[in-house]
Amino acid sequence: MNAANFSTFSLGNGCWGLVRMHKHLYDFPKEWYQMVDYGVMGQLPRHKAEEAVDKPAYVTEVRHELTTGIIMGSMSPKVQQLGATEGTYKHKMIHVAHPLKKYLEECKESWDDYQKTWKENGATHDMCPTHTPLKWWKASSRTTAILWVSIVTHMVLETTST
Repeated sequence: MNAANFSTFSLGNGCWGLVRMHKHLYDFPKEWYQMVDYGVMGQLPRHKAEEAVDKPAYVTEVRHELTTGIIMGSMSPKVQQLGATEGTYKHKMIHVAHPLKKYLEECKESWDDYQKTWKENGATHDMCPTHTPLKWWKASSRTTAILWVSIVTHMVLETTST
């Protein structure tokens, strides 16, 4: 697994894209035959069974799946277009699965745990992030989240460097 390719720690998004692609090719078989004519079978990665680790050929690594998806998308603009709404889907799902209020409560709990550990290791004062950025949340949730992380990081670095 390559950490540079993380967009989530879940198989859901990748599986969703794979199923979406297969359904499209099932519904429009001429699209698949056109890809075969373009030589898709010669471009796709191969995977053999790894008997030493009891791994059958159909169990692949993330790199294999990513390469397959890139090749399939490059061979068919229609398959590639299926992912056009993926960003919107991910945005909606992350907010449904992790509401902001709950997320911030968990962040505070985690932060308090860190402070407890720091104090146990000799820290003499609280390192508390400010909630100020949340007051102008409407401007841009992404900008605010980045600012929030920047403030926390700055405070930690400032405290540990003194």
